[in-house]
Amino acid sequence: MDTVVANKKNRRDFIIDSTQVGAGLLLGSCAAPFRKISSEDQPDFIIVGSGAGGGPLAARLARRGFYVVLLEAGRDHKDPNDPSKADVRMRVPAYQGVSTEIDEWSWNYFVRHSGQSPEDKKLGFTFDDTKDTKFVKEKNGILYPRASALGGCTIHNALITMIADPQDWDLIGEITGDSTWNRKDLGQLFIDRIKNRRYGAGIFSGNNNDSRNFFKGPEGKWLSNERPDPGLITFDQNLRAATLQSIMQSLWNGTKLLSDPNSHPFSGRREGAHFTPMASRNGVRVSPREWLLETEKNSDRRLEIR
Repeated sequence: MDTVVANKKNRRDFIIDSTQVGAGLLLGSCAAPFRKISSEDQPDFIIVGSGAGGGPLAARLARRGFYVVLLEAGRDHKDPNDPSKADVRMRVPAYQGVSTEIDEWSWNYFVRHSGQSPEDKKLGFTFDDTKDTKFVKEKNGILYPRASALGGCTIHNALITMIADPQDWDLIGEITGDSTWNRKDLGQLFIDRIKNRRYGAGIFSGNNNDSRNFFKGPEGKWLSNERPDPGLITFDQNLRAATLQSIMQSLWNGTKLLSDPNSHPFSGRREGAHFTPMASRNGVRVSPREWLLETEKNSDRRLEIR
């Protein structure tokens, strides 16, 4: 899990300051003044973990003028033939099955998901993990591969970007007592920032190479989204067969064919055969890694990656 540590602050002050920083990131009113960073300076923030949580947070804080030290236990795995790029096994989306098994950037954790604590039972998470077909008795858990790399697990995940089920947002609001976590507000945020401006409304909307299909915020946010090229299935017999079987099953069950899985953020997800929204740009994986390296290079040493 990505963690933020503030330098020389007690817990109460850190929470207060973090709230102010959060407001500044949203409103643009709390940016620190830009300054030259020297080796004697103490960081404003120390962030542990460069994955989907810590990576973008570190970049945003540095771009706002704060001095940020980002700690990552993994390495930056580069292409030996072109050090300016990530390893090709990270860049190619279909390699996620391979990249989760590469020893130099894989951590194979075994976890227990639920039913182990009074809190789980209170929330209704009472399923016995030992009955899961994926449970490994010798490891006392279920395999949960994590990535040892700059960018965290965003460098080896399956790139699938789908809206959360409405009840998930409502449950977070109920647990935290924060009313801003609700299906209507978060669903609208998804529509505004991801769905409409990242991959269009129609299933074959536009050319995937057209940059207008990607959402780019004021600072070129790291997460793009697009539909995979449907023509790719013509090159693989097994993929064609699996796709055809899925389509026929969908039609047989009377569900919608080739619909957008993110098209119903308020009423819940509809079943059917879908084109999967992918976190890629022009067919290449994108992750916080690239945004972090760009920020480190162009932020006048306000971001330091260790």
